[in-house]
Amino acid sequence: TERRETERRAGRLQRDFEAAFHAAPHGVAIVGVDGRFLHVNQKLCAITGYSAAELNGMTFQEITHPDDLDADLLQVDGLLAGELDTYEMEKRYFTKDGHLIWVLLAVAIVREDDGSPRHFISQIQDISARKRLEAHTYELANRDPITSLYTRHRYAAELPRQIGRCRNEGESAALLLLDLDRFKNVNDSDGHIAGDRLIRLVGRALDERIHEPDVAARIGGDEFAVILRDIDLAQARAVD
Repeated sequence: TERRETERRAGRLQRDFEAAFHAAPHGVAIVGVDGRFLHVNQKLCAITGYSAAELNGMTFQEITHPDDLDADLLQVDGLLAGELDTYEMEKRYFTKDGHLIWVLLAVAIVREDDGSPRHFISQIQDISARKRLEAHTYELANRDPITSLYTRHRYAAELPRQIGRCRNEGESAALLLLDLDRFKNVNDSDGHIAGDRLIRLVGRALDERIHEPDVAARIGGDEFAVILRDIDLAQARAVD
């Protein structure tokens, strides 16, 4: 009777786990130590666009963005070595249709009675909307609304970094400061709409000529600054 009661409780716990697994509001997966998906819920299928049968034949390495894979595998190694019990990270997945999405991944390890790794339990939350909002907020804080060049605030942060690279790493760079002659006359005679149009044209001209990692910024009403990296004085003077 006692054994039957134990088996009944174990069966009920298993059913409760399965119900919670499939009803979870986020993606959940049981993942083998080799990275292969062993069991996934429907939410993860909805996030990735793959069916359960398709995911169960794949590894998480196959859908992880290559730039995020090393950091993920480093954490996995920590779990397997017993240095970590869990880890959490933001990373990117490729969906079945090739779109790139951001997810918040939380992973825990499950071990056998002898301590050897059995599998991982992963929870995956789609945070793409949040990342888009963060990117939009970043652009608002760092981009001038008229020219789309960097703001004075961003320029003030970039200049000390460049000075540090020149001082500590021996990198050469140039700083160009520009302003528009008689810009006030344009505003006074033709109005601020015309003035903004002129500023926008200057910003577009700079944007077409300046590329990462160089920096172009609007630092005042009609004032602009450009930081050019890996360039000598003669080359800087020849920039047009």
